[in-house]
Amino acid sequence: MGASLQLLPAFAFTVAVLAMGVMMVITAFSVAGMVIAAVLGRGGVELRSFSGNQDRGWSLLTPPERPSRKVVPALLASDGELDRRPSREHAVHASSTNLPTHRSILAVDIEGFGRPERDDLIRGALRQSLYRVLTSALDQVGISSNHYETTDIGDALLVLVDPRVSKVRLLDLLIGQLAAQLAMQNRMASGAARLRLRVVVHAGELSRDVHGVYGEDLNTAFRLVNAQATRNHLAATTAPLVLIVSDPIYQSVIRHGYGGIDASNYRPVQIYEKETRTTAWIYLVPVADVG
Repeated sequence: MGASLQLLPAFAFTVAVLAMGVMMVITAFSVAGMVIAAVLGRGGVELRSFSGNQDRGWSLLTPPERPSRKVVPALLASDGELDRRPSREHAVHASSTNLPTHRSILAVDIEGFGRPERDDLIRGALRQSLYRVLTSALDQVGISSNHYETTDIGDALLVLVDPRVSKVRLLDLLIGQLAAQLAMQNRMASGAARLRLRVVVHAGELSRDVHGVYGEDLNTAFRLVNAQATRNHLAATTAPLVLIVSDPIYQSVIRHGYGGIDASNYRPVQIYEKETRTTAWIYLVPVADVG
C-alpha cells in the first residue's frame, strides 16, 4: 500500500504531460488548418506578434487587400507627382464632345473708339448707335434674330450668322443697308460723335464651350478687321465704312458676281497681323452710293 502511494505522484505527472502533449498536437493541427485555408482563400498569411497587457503570443492575420496599381500615365509626372498639365488624351476627349459648327462671321468695329477727344458719354452714345444701326440693317434685309447671335466686345460687335442665311445676303444687301444707316446717322452728328465702322465678313468652323466660341477662323476674322491696312483705308476716306473680306469669301462668292455684287469694287491687300499672313480684299463704299 505504501509503494502504491509513492507511485501516485509520478503517475499523475505522466498523465498531465500526456494531456499537454495531446493539446499541443490538437492546437498544431488547428493552426495548420487555418494557415492552409488562408493560403488557399487569400493567397498568403501574416503571423504577427503582439504584446501589451496580454501575454506575448501570435495572432494569425490575413493580409489586407492591396490597392490597384493601375494608374493613368497622363496624370503622373516623371517624379510621381500629380501632373496638372492638360494631356493630349484629355484634349482628344474634349474635342470629341465639342464638335465645331459652321457660321458666317460678321464683326463690326468702331473707328477710333479710344480717341482722347471722346469721353465715356460719347463712347456710350456710339455703342448705342452701333446696336441701333446694325439691328435695323439686319432687320431691313430679312435676317431675323433667330438666325444670328451677337456678342458685345466693347468697341465692337461680333455677329455669328446661321449658315442657312446666304453670304450673298450679307455682302450685297446687308453691307449696303448698313452703309445707308450710317450715312443717315452721321448727318445728325458731328465731330467725335460721328460713327464709322470697320467691317469684316468671313466664315468657318467654330467651337463652343461654357465661356463662348473660339476657333482659328474667328481669330482670322479679328486679325482682318483690326489690321493696319484696314485702318489705313478707312482713315484715307470719308466713307462710312470699310469692308474687308477673307480670300475664301472673295473666291467663293464675290468674284462670281452673285446678286448685285460687283467684284471690281474690291482690291487685294496683304495682311501681316500677329501670326496671320494672308491675302484679303477691301471695299470702300463710296458716299455717293449711300443715303
